[in-house]
This record gives sequence, C-alpha cells and structure tokens, in this order.
Amino acid sequence: MDFSSGRKKEKVFEEIFREELGKGSIFTDPGKLSPDYLPSKLVGREEESRRLVSLFRPLLEGGIPCRVLITGRIGVGKTALSRRFGMEAEREMGRRGRKLFHLYLNCRGRTPYSLLLEAVRKFFPTWPERGVGKGELLSMLVEHLKHHSLSLLLILDEVDYLVERHGPDLLYSLSRAGETASRISLLSISRDLRFLGGLDEPTRATFLGHHLELPPYTKEQLVEILKARREEAFRRGALPDETLELAAEMASRTGDARMGIELLLRAGMLAEGQGSKTVLPEHVRAARAFLYPELKREVLSELSLHELLLLLAALRRLKRVGELTTGELRKAYEVVCEEYGEKPRHHSTMLEHLERLRMLGILEVEETTLHPRGRTQRIWLEVAPAAELEKEVESRLERLKSAIRGKSSRERDNR
Repeated sequence: MDFSSGRKKEKVFEEIFREELGKGSIFTDPGKLSPDYLPSKLVGREEESRRLVSLFRPLLEGGIPCRVLITGRIGVGKTALSRRFGMEAEREMGRRGRKLFHLYLNCRGRTPYSLLLEAVRKFFPTWPERGVGKGELLSMLVEHLKHHSLSLLLILDEVDYLVERHGPDLLYSLSRAGETASRISLLSISRDLRFLGGLDEPTRATFLGHHLELPPYTKEQLVEILKARREEAFRRGALPDETLELAAEMASRTGDARMGIELLLRAGMLAEGQGSKTVLPEHVRAARAFLYPELKREVLSELSLHELLLLLAALRRLKRVGELTTGELRKAYEVVCEEYGEKPRHHSTMLEHLERLRMLGILEVEETTLHPRGRTQRIWLEVAPAAELEKEVESRLERLKSAIRGKSSRERDNR
C-alpha cells in the first residue's frame, strides 16, 4: 500500500499549523468573552449587590431560608449577579461558621424532576436517573440538609419558563419546604413579573416583597464593562478606545452588556481573519450586521441624489474613524459633490438630508453641544460596514446619474 499521499497531506498540515498558529493573535484569552464566563468584579452593579445582600440577610446571619426574585431585560447581568452572589454567600457563611451550598440551575428545557434530581446529586453524585418520585427526592434532600446542618441556595434561572411550561408545583413545593425550616432558599430569575400571574396569592406576595429589578446599563457603564473585558481578553493595543466605544454605543440602545461583549468577540475574530493587528470600527460594524442585521438594502432606493451624495461622504470618512461632526461631514460632502459634478446644497438643506438618513435608520445622529455658529452633531454608523455600504451607494449613484443623463438626452432630442 502506498502511504506517500498520506505523508504529503500530513506535511501540508504541519505547514498550515505552523503558519496559522505562529501568527500574532488579537486575543490573549477569547474565553473571557464567553457568555458562560463569570468576571470577578461586576461593573455597575454595586448598589444592586448591596440590595441583594440585604434581602438575604436572614439567611446570612441566622440561616433562615429566603425567597428572592430578580428581574430585568436581557444582558443586564441577572445571571452574573446571581451566580457571583451565590459564590460569595457560600464563602461568607463559611467564615461565619455555617455551611451553605449554592446551586445554579437553568430551567429552560428542563422538567421539575430533572431540576430536583440535579439538586439531589449535589450531595449524592451517583444517585440513579430513575427510581423515586419528585416528592421523595425533595424529602430526601430536606432530610439530608437538616441532618448535616446545611443550607442550600437554589438559583433558578428562567423560572418563568418553568412555571409557564410545567406549572407552579415545583415552586410551591420548594417554597413550602422553606417554610418548614428545610434550609432551602430560592433566588429566582426572570425577565419580568408576568409569570407571577400563575402563582397563588401568598407565593406571589412573597416574591413581590423580595424583588430586585436590574435596570439597563448606561453607556458609561457599558464602556467600563467592555474595558474590563478588554484587559482580560485582548492583546494590549489590539482594541482601541474608539472601537470599544462604538460597540458600547451600539449596545447602549437596550443597555445590553451581552450584546457589547458579543460584538467585541465577533469583531476580534473578523480582524484576526483579515490579518489585522487591531480591531477597527469597521470590524464592529461588520459584526453588528452579522449578529443583528437590521438595514434593509431597499431603503437606499428611496434616497434622492443629494441624500446619496451626503451618505457617500459620511461613509468615506467613517471607513477610517468611529464618528464625525457636522462640520467634517460638510467638507466631505463638498468633495463628493465636486467629484460627481453637482453643486452642494445649502447647509440647512444638508441638515435636512442628514435627518432623513437618521430617520431611515442608516446613520446615527446626536446633538452634542450648541456652538455660537450653529448646531454641532456627532454622526456615526452602526448598521453595516462603511466600506460595504459605500460600494452599494456608489453603484446606485451611477445608475441614478445614468438615468438623469438619459432623461436629459431625450429632452434635447424632443426639442
């Protein structure tokens, strides 16, 4: 048998490995941008951390079971805060001479039985899959905690999914167990309070009385969160402030830290794939277009000639920078008009065109200061890479100019 082809392939892969793995990387540890990564410090959540400790004070000081509910939008840190609290509460109870264990359980796609089984296996790792019912599992768990003077904090993420799909029975059972000094505390997580409508009045009242809502992150908080991740995940100098702040700006619409972190990971991967040593604003825009596509390309067909010229001027500048001012846009617009043989519109008309581009969701525009000579606005792009959009606008301008030339020619012929 001839093994020469196999040896040849092996040699080719050796070369590929050497070339690819020898390249300088954008990242030092991309795992720090994973949704499962739990940072040691939770930026922007000190006040909420204090409130959570206060709600669990009976447990922390006297071992008395508590039931607390955390709500908030996607990406506001509900899971991270809950998991970090569980870890720190376990340590604090240990320092106080009490034994607390915490267990994080995501309820999505799980049955009440599988959740109880995982709780039991926290203390009996080899417990079989089947053999006893839910009631027996819970009784055994409660007796074990009592016998060994242990406390258990169950963190039930997406508890609304559990109640909506399987009813409130497990929540009732765990709550009643807490009332009988079972040493089981609950920290439930949900996006909102709607699932409480499926609970009885006493349970609903308990959750509402021990409720913590996390607000969306501000842009300033998102910048600090992304800077913290940059320190852990990126090579020094690979992620400039301008690029990071654009990702924070995009995520600030919903206050979603998860979105900002996803954008940095994807943008870093794009930069690395292109052989770039730094992550540019264009990489973040491309990541946004890939992860959260919003711009409908047909909207470009609704633009007039000078709206297209103004957009082209903005795009050519935004290929190199994260944002620009109205004054910088005016200069770029005049250059583009000269290139296409058009007379620039008056400044007030240009601002009207800019407002239309904002209304259509193509450009982002924000008034920042009042200048003695007029408004000053910052302009940036989120929905697509500037270079990619530039090609489409140039193509549409060529078609529009051809149509205008054709119309003028026909009018001359008719005269």
